[in-house]
Amino acid sequence: MVQAYKQFFGGYFDFRGRTTRRDFVWVYICNFIISIILNVLHSSLNANVMLFISVAWGILIFIPSLAMAVRRLRDAGLHWALLFINIIPVIGTIIFIVLILRPTED
Repeated sequence: MVQAYKQFFGGYFDFRGRTTRRDFVWVYICNFIISIILNVLHSSLNANVMLFISVAWGILIFIPSLAMAVRRLRDAGLHWALLFINIIPVIGTIIFIVLILRPTED
């Protein structure tokens, strides 16, 4: 898990290469947990400070999240442009998750 997170930030602007399904899922789970913690703290502490921290965290992980999704799509044997399927409300996100969870292409 720690290794996957190191690779996540190590490949900040790396849109080439591949990311395994396992690494993608671990990073996604970690980011989800961190977001929940930030939201809980936001509701219980100084709202302005926590809002700033939450926005900064979102900005910090935006580019590496895109890069990781592109690498994961490539690893599954799909074209990177399928990332834009997320634009479709609800169903697009579900389709994207199914595509991301496809096994690695050999």
